[in-house]
Amino acid sequence: MSQDILRRGRLKGFKPPEVDAYTSSLEADRWLFKSDIMVDKAHVIMLTEQGVIKVEEGLAILETLEELEHLSYEELVKGPFEDVHVAIESRVIERLGEDIGGKMHTARSRNDEVATCLRLTVRRQVIEIL
Repeated sequence: MSQDILRRGRLKGFKPPEVDAYTSSLEADRWLFKSDIMVDKAHVIMLTEQGVIKVEEGLAILETLEELEHLSYEELVKGPFEDVHVAIESRVIERLGEDIGGKMHTARSRNDEVATCLRLTVRRQVIEIL
């Protein structure tokens, strides 16, 4: 399975390293790591409570997210990932398979995920300052 979740089936073949460097936000995303895990957990809990995914699937995803939360950022993003969001999703799918891990982002747009992570991170930083 390709680790490049965003472009499965597209942009096949050789890609100059400059393209990856230009599109990657991994360094900028470092500060979003913990918030992204929290947002993913909350979303999976909602999917489970609403019956969108099975309880067993939700628990498996939550357990995997818990394990990922204890990795260093460098360990998490080691690989061909464009950003932290793709790294987390790829690690969950790598562990649980597409059938379960692929359900983590059901009914959520990428823009909503990123905006929520940004708000949560900024909120945490404001609280720390105050």
